[in-house]
Amino acid sequence: MSRKVLTLISFLLIICFVNAQNYEGKLNKEQVEVLEGLFGWEKEELIIINYRQPKGYCHYDQYMSIGSTKWFDDFYSELNLKDVHNIFVYYESKRSKGVIDGKKHFFDLNKYFFDNFFKKDKSCYGLLIVNKHGNYQQKNGEYSKKEVKNYINKLTIKK
Repeated sequence: MSRKVLTLISFLLIICFVNAQNYEGKLNKEQVEVLEGLFGWEKEELIIINYRQPKGYCHYDQYMSIGSTKWFDDFYSELNLKDVHNIFVYYESKRSKGVIDGKKHFFDLNKYFFDNFFKKDKSCYGLLIVNKHGNYQQKNGEYSKKEVKNYINKLTIKK
């Protein structure tokens, strides 16, 4: 690749990480029960919701290669997800209908996640990890394996 292309890619990645916002909070019992019912989150201690923002919130078309999950498969293969329910939720229902299976890939029904978690920050992706007590960690923007691992460790219920 040319030096200009590499510089541009580096610049865009820096913008993504600088603009990323972190949040934490607590869902009430009813909200946890809705997540359990809608997404088949049963016995796992945590649920990871990988959220794809509206196309207009992103500086590139993050829906372009939506049919391939290889990147996320590789990303999560190095993390211990033994007691974790990992799903993907999409804002753009028309652009993502080819991957929606109701098991691991879902529409953002009534734009619940967008309105309640991701609307406040324009980014390409978002991450929401919730434990059975309703405690959550959230990141709006690009996220790393290390961040996911740290959030999992923070939210893991000690027995």
